[in-house]
Amino acid sequence: PVRLTPSGLDQLTVGIAEQVDAADLPGAFAALVPPTSISGFTFAVREGTADPAEVVLTPDVGELFLGIGLPNFRIRFDASALFLPPAEVVLGMEELRSGATLTLGTGDDGAVTIDVVDTDVALRGPVLEIAGIDPGLLVFHTGGLLAVVGEVIEGALDLGLVAIDELVLPGGEVSTEALGFPLTLSLDALQVDAEGVGALLGGDSGGAPAVARPHLPGAEEGPRGTDVLVSVHEGLLGALLSGDVLA
Repeated sequence: PVRLTPSGLDQLTVGIAEQVDAADLPGAFAALVPPTSISGFTFAVREGTADPAEVVLTPDVGELFLGIGLPNFRIRFDASALFLPPAEVVLGMEELRSGATLTLGTGDDGAVTIDVVDTDVALRGPVLEIAGIDPGLLVFHTGGLLAVVGEVIEGALDLGLVAIDELVLPGGEVSTEALGFPLTLSLDALQVDAEGVGALLGGDSGGAPAVARPHLPGAEEGPRGTDVLVSVHEGLLGALLSGDVLA
């Protein structure tokens, strides 16, 4: 059995955040906002930006919460109107955050299933900046523009999370050679609780007896800050001791 502790999940979020940044979600959201005309003003999107993504993975009994935040999210518009100089309008949020509650399972072939059972989208701290023109000429017209932006972003996030619904990661047996002897591993079960994510691995080292109730180590069994805990069956240790590894 192997346990990924809350500390280990924190390490995993670093890679997820890098993937989110590489996907350029602010730019993707900005591309979805159409040119908008309000009371004689035309607003055309220039770009979308945000600070590096913040990701959290929080385990609980039977489920895992995934939260993705984009701090200082901004969409810049070029605003124009007849007989007026061009202006720049920046609409944004102090934080754009989406979350999903996930349940993990395994199939008969060892495949990992990830079900999205609940989603949430939050737009916090609206921001408005106007440059190049008297703000009083535009401020009363940006409420409608902010509504358009909010609807586009919420709709895109909701659609994306709902469309995922269920992910299936392929599984199966993996055969390798570990420390000088053959070893076949398969994923038998996944368990999520407040102490992290545990995986029960089936192993065949060519003679080790099966275990009726393998011990899944708890996060408290390792030193503080431990990312991964592994519990090895005595039969596997026996194969090590009886082989040529320690000879």
